[in-house]
Amino acid sequence: MSRTDAMTHEQGSAPERLRAGASLEEVSRAFPGSRVIDGALVLEPEVIYAGNGEAEVRYLGLTPEQAVRRYADMGDWGVQDITEWVDIYTYRKGFDAAGEPEAPEAREAISRGIQELVERHGGAITGQSLEDEMTLGEMFEKRLEPADIEDAREEAAAIAAAN
Repeated sequence: MSRTDAMTHEQGSAPERLRAGASLEEVSRAFPGSRVIDGALVLEPEVIYAGNGEAEVRYLGLTPEQAVRRYADMGDWGVQDITEWVDIYTYRKGFDAAGEPEAPEAREAISRGIQELVERHGGAITGQSLEDEMTLGEMFEKRLEPADIEDAREEAAAIAAAN
């Protein structure tokens, strides 16, 4: 489990504190190692993500330039007998002052890549969300009775099995 996962799933998580009105700087002081970068609370500033809309790779301790080079060098770009340009994005993950995930351009690129991949294989996307569904699910779990949670899990499993 990464430090970001641990910090965002414990009681009093960074997003919860921001949503409750704490400032970015206050929350940063509460989470050692985090920093405020470009108006976002970044829990793992030593981590850079790189991607091209189809795959995201997490790099520890690299500069954005190094992450782009490593991503490009390790990519499976097919036959390389011609020059082609590939857009590679680098970013850090963080939270804005309202506790919402930052990096909307990264989410857009990933969503676009998923859409293209699904269509390429004859599929269709039946629903899409740019919200933080995992956090939302955890909040529902905190508020529901255990039997209701189990019923919902069983219903979701039945729906998945039918599709």
